[in-house]
Amino acid sequence: MLRSKIRAAVMTLLTGAALAIPTVTADADPTLLVDNHRDQRDRGAQADMRVDLGSYASPRPVACDGNGTSGKRVQLVYVYGEGQTSRLPQVRGAFQSQAAETDDAFVEASRRFGGQVRHVRWVHDSSCRATVEEVKIPLASLNDWYKVNNELRARGHNRADRKYVVWGEANSNGDTGCGAIGGNDDRPGPENNNNTGPHYAQLGPNCWVGWDFVGHEFLHTVGAVHGSAPHAAGGGHCYDDEDIMCYGPEIQKICKGQHAFMIDCNGDDYFNTNPQPGNYLSNHWNIANSEFLIRGGASYGVGEVVTALANKCLDVQNGRTNNGTVIQIRGCDTLNSQRWARIGNTLTALGKCLDVAGSGTANGTAIQLWDCNGTGAQLWETTSNGNLRNPQSGRCVDVRSSDPNDGTPVHLWDCHTGDNQRWRLPA
Repeated sequence: MLRSKIRAAVMTLLTGAALAIPTVTADADPTLLVDNHRDQRDRGAQADMRVDLGSYASPRPVACDGNGTSGKRVQLVYVYGEGQTSRLPQVRGAFQSQAAETDDAFVEASRRFGGQVRHVRWVHDSSCRATVEEVKIPLASLNDWYKVNNELRARGHNRADRKYVVWGEANSNGDTGCGAIGGNDDRPGPENNNNTGPHYAQLGPNCWVGWDFVGHEFLHTVGAVHGSAPHAAGGGHCYDDEDIMCYGPEIQKICKGQHAFMIDCNGDDYFNTNPQPGNYLSNHWNIANSEFLIRGGASYGVGEVVTALANKCLDVQNGRTNNGTVIQIRGCDTLNSQRWARIGNTLTALGKCLDVAGSGTANGTAIQLWDCNGTGAQLWETTSNGNLRNPQSGRCVDVRSSDPNDGTPVHLWDCHTGDNQRWRLPA
């Protein structure tokens, strides 16, 4: 599949009138970056993902920080038009889980570079789930990102201590996402315009299917990618794949073999938790210093789970998010259906958990994707032989019949030392 060319238009974002709560300063001069995400992912089979936005009954929590509302934070917003029926009850869980998956990307990048881990500081509730504000605006305004932003401001979503990630209902820009960046300000200190708000990341409905769309547009709002960066490609993007901010015909595989949609794959354009002297980020704006991120917190591995059987990857079949989706092996392709977060004794992908069907314990019991619920069916431990063992059953994740072909499902089986039970987990 050919990569679509991403059209980036850089325009001045109107600041709007000041309201009672803190507003952006006049000199911040944010710039609106518009991305056409039609098949953003060429990245092959990603286009075959079948995300069911209504399938998240128990969305993943995000990193808890304080009371969930004070200080600089990122607010999720759902916008629909007058005369439309709100779909927020159906899609809220998906949005909340995508926030958690975006957080995983910051943890992965932090571990890759060293230094203190970073998390996104979301606005969250007492259960540590990102909260989603619902806003209704005139239907005609949905056709224009500027109007959406102005409608949000007029309704109080214009705080200087907020970035807003906005999911907008159907309009003429259904494939489009956009994000505001703080002009051309690449100063390294906390006075940088990207270190304040309000900035808005917006996503049309065709871009609601994965955390990487959220991550891309959010990263614009905190300062990615400035034109002075070593691999800048213009329009707030870069050209060193496999980077979440990199698009266009000039793309180069500088980070070959790495997982798709990595945050600053080379660590020298916009994010690095441990930049060395001489690195561009040691004396230019570094998103790792953003006050919209948490310094510290839980650190865990994020990446591929690889079997010793033909070095194939543990894969969520067709990237589906419905409970009960088959878990299989497939050739490693670095996409989200093979991106696992190893949090404590759980493994999560696409916002859900690796699960033993029906909490079964017998040989041959299917292993599936399911809402995370903290039960013994979703707990896993590694052994010295490289097994992935479920303590509740005492049995291990096993590639059925040692069949190395793509699409072979995994199930529970008595633990042994064969290649079809040996796994390499994200560090």
